[in-house]
Amino acid sequence: MSIEAIGSELPLNDAYESASLNTPPAWQTIGDRVSYVFSLTAFCVCIPFIGKKRRITLLTAPIAPLIEAPVPAAAEAPAPPDQQIPRFPRASATDAGYVQEIFATIATGNAWHLMKHGWRLKTIGDELRAHNQHPFDFLANAPKEHVQAIFRSNNAIKISGVMAGVKEGMERESARRNLLRYLADFAQTMQKPVPEIQRYLRSQDWEGLVRYIFDVYTVHG
Repeated sequence: MSIEAIGSELPLNDAYESASLNTPPAWQTIGDRVSYVFSLTAFCVCIPFIGKKRRITLLTAPIAPLIEAPVPAAAEAPAPPDQQIPRFPRASATDAGYVQEIFATIATGNAWHLMKHGWRLKTIGDELRAHNQHPFDFLANAPKEHVQAIFRSNNAIKISGVMAGVKEGMERESARRNLLRYLADFAQTMQKPVPEIQRYLRSQDWEGLVRYIFDVYTVHG
């Protein structure tokens, strides 16, 4: 082979060598293809999960507050009117019975009857005193017809016997500031206007108060 021929082949060899140098080896080409296929497969596999995750996020976002938010407690019903004001202490059924017995005995008995039952009246009176029965409760348990009968009799012994206990209780609770605080409840119980009862309490006119709340003046016309 001549030198010229060899020379003429050199560009071809150089081009081949250059192409060989720029072309990656077979193992690298296969590796790139495998990597590409793996990446493509992984991407295709992840698409449903990504979409599902987005769907879950979109669906759960509005629902989450409904599930996680605390359920507000039901509003309590408004208290009855008689529970919105301070209530004067109520006596037991036994003490209420003692009050009714006292007024019934005094209202229906004559002088001899009262002397005969004097010890009994003193005993149950001491019992009520020991229990610190509030005078409002004492009057609230007094039978209206018996109170009216006592005052209509104009019997000073009967009237003074009743008023002695009322006066003692009123003065005791007045010193403790336990009258005006229960005024609204007492007025509601006796079905009388507050200002009228308050007027008797401030002037400490205990007999006038008893006559007023039991309508003694109305009976006499």
